[in-house]
Amino acid sequence: MEYEQTDTARSTARPVPPRPRPAEASAPAGPLREPPQEPLREPQPGPPATTPLPRRPDGTVHLDAAPALADGVPALVDVFLRSADDRRLHHSATRALLAAGPPAVEALAAHVPWDRGTALRIRQSLAWFHGRADCESAYAVAVLTELLSDPDSRTRAEAARSLGLVGDPVAAPVLLRALAHPDRDVRARAAHALGRCGARAARERLEELTRDDCDPEVRRAAALALRLLAQEPPGRRSS
Repeated sequence: MEYEQTDTARSTARPVPPRPRPAEASAPAGPLREPPQEPLREPQPGPPATTPLPRRPDGTVHLDAAPALADGVPALVDVFLRSADDRRLHHSATRALLAAGPPAVEALAAHVPWDRGTALRIRQSLAWFHGRADCESAYAVAVLTELLSDPDSRTRAEAARSLGLVGDPVAAPVLLRALAHPDRDVRARAAHALGRCGARAARERLEELTRDDCDPEVRRAAALALRLLAQEPPGRRSS
């Protein structure tokens, strides 16, 4: 497992439709929250299928051409929702949505259901997408905080990693709680993210991990986070 130190913060972010920030983002550290019993929000009907997407000879979506279509974003969201069983096509659609910028963020917020009944690949892709999307950091943190409570450990780990990419210190409390997760990837990603977020209040807990965690990957991630915290404060996306 590698932990990148590249700063992927966006210098120009645009707003998306308002969304309440979950309470955990400002709550004191405590036991890791159990997965919600109710859907995170009411699913809404997805967009109707529109113009077929441009494809390469190998069948993948043409990442450069698709967002340029007049109805490219709705078509991409449609493919994103319907391609959970086709890994290659789904990844292509996800990256094309990322290239489409803020309109894709708005379309996903409006049409993609975020609940435990949503296909696992879609939930994982949402966690990946919102760490890199061109949107305000407060919105990204709110979305990723929800995904950090997902029942799937891989989705939680991706959400923790994406919170580190966003780099907003407001995510520190939920990342601290994630350090208690039984899955080593969740703990390691959360530890590294705390370093990227500049969460200096987490130093003592990270030092404990370097000594006491049973997994060497987690100990290495905690040590890297401490080195990041010893440097200048990381860049932060505008909010």
